Amino acid sequence: QQQQQQQFQPQQAGYASPHQQQQPPYHQPSPHVEHHLASSMSGMTLSGTHAASMPPLYNSQNLSNQQQQQQPPSSQYPSQLPPPSYSGHQSMSSPESQQQQYQQQGGYTSPPPSGPGQQQQHQGPPPPQYNMSPASSHYRGVTMPQSTFQPNQPQHQQPQQQQGLQQTYPNQSHSHQHPREKIDPNQIPHPATGETDQVIVFHTTQGNLSQQQNQQNDLQQQHFHQQGNPPPMGSLAETQSIGLRLPFATQRFRVIDGGSCSPRFMRSTMQKIPQNASELKNTGLPFGICISPLTEVDPRDQPNFVPQVDFGEHGPVRCTRCQSYVNPFVTFVDNGKNFSCNMCGLLNAVPSWYTCSLDGFGRRRDIQQRPELTLGSVDFVANKSFHIREPKPISFVFVIDTSNSATSQGVISSIVHGLKQRVATLAKSFPHTQVTFITFARSVQFYNLQGGNPKVMFMGDVDKVSIPCPTSQLSITLEQLAENMDILDAMVSIAEYAPHNENACGAALDAAKLILGGAGGRVLLFSAKAPNTGVGEMRVRDDFKLYGNKKEGVLFKSILGYWPKKAQELAKESICVDCFLFPINSFMETGTFGEICAVTNGQMHVYERYDPTRDKERLLCDIERHLTRPTGYDAVLRVRCSPGLSVSSYIGNYFKQNQVDMDLAGVDADSSFVAIITYDDKMKAHEPAYVQSAMVYTDIYGRRLIRVHTLRFEVADQIQAVFKFSDTSAVLGTLCREVTFNFFNSKDEIKSVRDHLIHRSIEILTKYRKHCSPVNSPAQLILPEALKMLPVYLLGLSKSSAFKHGTTTPIDERIWHTHNLMRNTPARIIQYCYPDLYALHDMEPPIQDGDDSEYPVPPKLPASSRVIENTGIFMIDDGINIFFWVGSAVSAEVVQSIFSVESADKITIETRVRPNLGTELGARVASILNVLNTRRAFHGCIRVFKERDAADALFFSRLIEDRYSSQRSYSEHLCFLHEEITQKLS
Repeated sequence: QQQQQQQFQPQQAGYASPHQQQQPPYHQPSPHVEHHLASSMSGMTLSGTHAASMPPLYNSQNLSNQQQQQQPPSSQYPSQLPPPSYSGHQSMSSPESQQQQYQQQGGYTSPPPSGPGQQQQHQGPPPPQYNMSPASSHYRGVTMPQSTFQPNQPQHQQPQQQQGLQQTYPNQSHSHQHPREKIDPNQIPHPATGETDQVIVFHTTQGNLSQQQNQQNDLQQQHFHQQGNPPPMGSLAETQSIGLRLPFATQRFRVIDGGSCSPRFMRSTMQKIPQNASELKNTGLPFGICISPLTEVDPRDQPNFVPQVDFGEHGPVRCTRCQSYVNPFVTFVDNGKNFSCNMCGLLNAVPSWYTCSLDGFGRRRDIQQRPELTLGSVDFVANKSFHIREPKPISFVFVIDTSNSATSQGVISSIVHGLKQRVATLAKSFPHTQVTFITFARSVQFYNLQGGNPKVMFMGDVDKVSIPCPTSQLSITLEQLAENMDILDAMVSIAEYAPHNENACGAALDAAKLILGGAGGRVLLFSAKAPNTGVGEMRVRDDFKLYGNKKEGVLFKSILGYWPKKAQELAKESICVDCFLFPINSFMETGTFGEICAVTNGQMHVYERYDPTRDKERLLCDIERHLTRPTGYDAVLRVRCSPGLSVSSYIGNYFKQNQVDMDLAGVDADSSFVAIITYDDKMKAHEPAYVQSAMVYTDIYGRRLIRVHTLRFEVADQIQAVFKFSDTSAVLGTLCREVTFNFFNSKDEIKSVRDHLIHRSIEILTKYRKHCSPVNSPAQLILPEALKMLPVYLLGLSKSSAFKHGTTTPIDERIWHTHNLMRNTPARIIQYCYPDLYALHDMEPPIQDGDDSEYPVPPKLPASSRVIENTGIFMIDDGINIFFWVGSAVSAEVVQSIFSVESADKITIETRVRPNLGTELGARVASILNVLNTRRAFHGCIRVFKERDAADALFFSRLIEDRYSSQRSYSEHLCFLHEEITQKLS
């Protein structure tokens, strides 16, 4: 004990509480890459802005060697195709207009494109170790060396105001109340501890760059941008490699593509992989590749677009054996006449039209004009051999419920009002996008849009669907719709004139299939109840008898028969379905609607007890996101690997027709997938390994493209290196999909998911302790440095609305959350598992980004009630919903600046966020909401709670470090993990 006291007292002396203003000093990880229980970690913030322009088109078909050396690629857009604009949210022009829009929208605005700032990760000093003796009399045996820590006694570094916090807050009536922890919560790893807001610059083949190297790269990037070329591979500043430890998915970072693709597109659970399956088993880690093929890049990435390469009728250059695409890691030999495939090693002949001589370093002389040889991500223009059907610009079909259930909630009026507001802006960016409108109740209504006045046609036979006129007469471009919006008024009139309780949703979806058949497209389905007439009529199951018991799993699965077959028919026609559901007080078979979305890779939204005054802007932002984000359809995705590796399965929303491909009726910037990798043979240590994702798709403008991402990693010689360079973001994304997929394909209850998450945590930490940790004392819980946040993230997933204990979450909403987990990107999964908590009442000035812009979002706080004060205003964001909590002692001036009410006592459940932009605080909060809403996949509720209001239990239920119902707090969870690991090792 005396030796431990001498060893760890200096380490503890420099540690600062997260409530103190000083930042903990930076330190390098220990040689064994360990992180003990008392460590802390920087938090991350996710933000980004829209990419505003289309990438230039590189025409490489007929360039001779001399032309390729002298002529830069064309950066002109095709004359017949307008450049896409993915900035669906428009900035507000003036403070007055912003104020008016906030008052009208109740807190939602269309966020302006803001420059992405990024944060640099700082870690605290080497922490003290905890002695965890099972023989101790304290809870679960958690003790500390008596000279440095006494259980149940506050440490001297802790601020005085926090020491008294437990006596005054939280309210004793709430379920989140818990006794004082046996471990100091400030001394365990928190994602939000010691957070800074500096931008991390990540080079995909070199690692993190220094500020000087980053400035040098900026100057070179400007030079290449002026010439219309991407920077050639190896032209950017070199750095001493510290290992390719990826930036956290929720960090603010910019990427320099050095040949391996950006982690925004592909992430591996391990950047250094084991040599064989036996070593992989010894880690307990999953070997998965998280793929987000169409995700949006940051405007300050290098490059900030995915370049398009056109080889004309020849098509892209590929290996003749493994069919992988040419990429920066192929090797050209014989003066450029042959190339060696990096995926399989085969020596291929270079086509004559693609041949170019080599320089003294063995590189092609035209490499600066070949983005496919310098960048990890490119779009090849597909030739006719990749055309399944004739490519056409994408078409959207709006299928809208006009029954009493929908009209009484104001659904149809909200959609019409929102489209009228936004159609002019959408038409400027996407003038040639085709839209069709279908409404349904007892019958199905079609709208002939040709000519001056729209004509309404009724189809009364909902058992045998047919189209009453040529499909060309039912479609209209957004540009034409902006000039004549009478069709929108006609839909409202129909709903008011003939209200019915029947819902012929199945017949209306059949009609949409007939309209889009043979071409493909996207259906936006709006329904307020399960179909109860016509084809696809559902017999709704009684959720109150099944929800919460051992048979509740059946509610998450589709009703057998018509709907699963219809989902497969839609997928074969390349028709993607997005569902917008509005349940009132009864179960509406969300699992069956979810089956349609899952098979066609659509997205589902649930608006429980829809209220137009509260939720209209939320609905419209979701619709706008669907129309403006990068989108493709009629896609097929395949992943290829180096020798010794292979893809065993895919996890995600797709239509499975064979074992090697994912058939995607639709794909967009918010969809993500996981490829599970297995070993076929032993691999050589220190040798590179590669994974290449190739997706053939048709973009929104009707161009057939091949999106190729190439990822490089290294084979490790020791298992310690595997843990050192593992990626928490990808591990969490893979485990999350695994447990969700297994739950959907079993009859187990939700409790089985929580048990499985605990089991995986124990398995990974036990394997690390057994094979990597040199510390033999069983009284210490050892966490791998790279995975030290994994336990709290998995705990947060078990406490999320998808899997938490109890039945407080409505069943339709719970099913919606579980389906979201199957398509969310790693960054959104992290935010969902560990919501971002901010203090708005006492914020430091916004940080200055390098491009003279400001990043207004304050540092994150640990998601625990210990940081909550009755003198403050706090906001929590889980990627879906945003909740505000107002303390009883907050000054009236602060409350007026944010909510435009007189005082905290005047706050009710109907209070909206209406910042007063004339005040500094109000303008800052408005800017924060703008940043958080940028590129948001789901626009959930924005609700305001006040202290000691019974409804604020919803706010505290998202503080996942606290005890919730029968689920442990974070510190209790670590104690439990240590106890289980100790038993396994003994």
